[in-house]
Amino acid sequence: MEAGQQPFSILVPNVQRRPISAPDDVIFIGSLGDNRNLIGMNPDGSVFRWESDVKSYSSVFAFLLEEANEEAALFNPDGRRRESGN
Repeated sequence: MEAGQQPFSILVPNVQRRPISAPDDVIFIGSLGDNRNLIGMNPDGSVFRWESDVKSYSSVFAFLLEEANEEAALFNPDGRRRESGN
């Protein structure tokens, strides 16, 4: 199912469905989670989750690294998804 959501079309959140309250200098580079929360990037390269003060990142690289590490923790060394609570 997840593969059906790829690739991310940058036109949708930046042109066709841009949040009204988004500053003009923010570009949306992706989305995360079941709710498809938008990921924005500021002109200085910092990355953040739109409408959330939970996480922000110093760069796209830091964002990708942290998210990849969080996802990797969900799988065992054989690549199988861990049972919840393990």
